[in-house]
Amino acid sequence: MLRIMYINWDHRLIYLASPRSGSVSTADALMSIGFVKHKGHHAPLSMANPLFSDGTRHQWTTITTVRNHWDAVISWVFWAAYPQLPDHSMTVRHVEKSLLKAGDFINYDRLWLHLDSADIVWRQETLKIDM
Repeated sequence: MLRIMYINWDHRLIYLASPRSGSVSTADALMSIGFVKHKGHHAPLSMANPLFSDGTRHQWTTITTVRNHWDAVISWVFWAAYPQLPDHSMTVRHVEKSLLKAGDFINYDRLWLHLDSADIVWRQETLKIDM
């Protein structure tokens, strides 16, 4: 899988994409206003470390997106079940079976992947306003 991080060099901004939080749409919007692809989509800030010469990390602002945790879990559950669905339609039974595995998706890295590295946090539900 091609992994891409998003950077605005002029304004020293780095967008850290978090899965299931509108990251593809956010990246598309940011690229339309001057961000470029660099390194990995959903990549950690550590992949950007070569950009920071000694003592310059404070000159960069990092941004990430988060999503309501209940919406995120349902999105992860659907994402995990989707390839196994014969006609790609999910029934109530599929949801029930998938929710039995919800614990696999209720963890810090799945819900708030880059929260510790972000200077600014945008909520997926209010993304248009936050941006």
